[in-house]
Amino acid sequence: MFTYLMESERKKNTVKTLFGGVITNNVVSLDCDHVSQTAEEFYTVRCQVADMKNIYESLDEVTIKDTLEGDNMYTCSQCGKKVRAEKRACFKKLPRILSFNTMRYTFNMVTMMKEKVNTHFSFPLRLDMTPYTEDFLMGKGERKEGFREEGEAKVTESYEYDLIGVTVHTGTADGGHYYSFIRDIVNPHAYKNNKWYLFNDAEVKPFDSAQLASECFGGEMTTKTYDSVTDKFMDFSFEKTHSAYMLFYKRVELEEENGKDFSFDVSPDLLEWIWHDNMQFLQDKNIFEHTYFGFMWQLCSSIPSTLPDPKAVSLMTAKLSTSFVLETFIHSKEKPTMLQWIELLTKQFNNSQAACEWFLDRMADDNWWPMQILIKCPNQIVRQV
Repeated sequence: MFTYLMESERKKNTVKTLFGGVITNNVVSLDCDHVSQTAEEFYTVRCQVADMKNIYESLDEVTIKDTLEGDNMYTCSQCGKKVRAEKRACFKKLPRILSFNTMRYTFNMVTMMKEKVNTHFSFPLRLDMTPYTEDFLMGKGERKEGFREEGEAKVTESYEYDLIGVTVHTGTADGGHYYSFIRDIVNPHAYKNNKWYLFNDAEVKPFDSAQLASECFGGEMTTKTYDSVTDKFMDFSFEKTHSAYMLFYKRVELEEENGKDFSFDVSPDLLEWIWHDNMQFLQDKNIFEHTYFGFMWQLCSSIPSTLPDPKAVSLMTAKLSTSFVLETFIHSKEKPTMLQWIELLTKQFNNSQAACEWFLDRMADDNWWPMQILIKCPNQIVRQV
């Protein structure tokens, strides 16, 4: 997505404003007053997961101080000599939306295979980035003259972030499925009440944020299994295959902390698209409902023998059954009664010559059914039937 947005200069600036930060690599000489600093932009922060308990330990690893001395002394470009120095990375500028990529995929040099790290790795609902900023790490006795760029102004901003989204991967290193937990940040009341939703393909439903730890931290889970040898239920532990892959934090603005509401303008076109999409989803949800399928089965499979004109009723029932199967039933995700419906249609056509004539005329006059069933349908079983 970022690659697509970067093609437009306007969209590129928007992405940079929201997600772009700056991290600096600083080398502070211990034998002279010189400091070397190189800056690089980032859009995501890579978090080490292996051998780490939580995101704070991972950030400590990113900003850890490394002393250059002995055979590994630093060559000062201004003095032209070897000097002892301390090297560390710091966050110079933090973005509005701070995203983390948890490094849960590793390459095993022994087996020469890609593996997924399923160990427990926690992260908070509110993250304080102050201990990892340049002002904090380089400001207490380590900042030297000329360290701050000329003309650079100190900007007062919050270093606290609220968790607003988690992308979860379930599966192995070779494949799996992604879904997301997203916090409602558009509605001020919902945001203050920590309201979350699960987005899993077409399924969207409320989510209890108290379950984030069990759903996103990874680690092990324990279940009871029956042991026939000891005739007892034993505890069985195994690694969870679902864990957080991407984390998204939103900076806590000072005016938000002061209790001021914030709002967003949504374009009318987007609102209309959302409305139609929700209506289509609601319609599909009601149509592809197993209760409705059961009702149609009872309606089409049971014809009272006391009706005055059984042939006309048989023709009408065959039309209804055929239309339901070809226009609704075969498009459902689950088709547990497929064979029963095919047997019913076969029986109805065998018992009604008028139904056979109607079906042949319909297939000859209108190519919609042949196109949908034989050409466009991706399900091989449906095409064969």
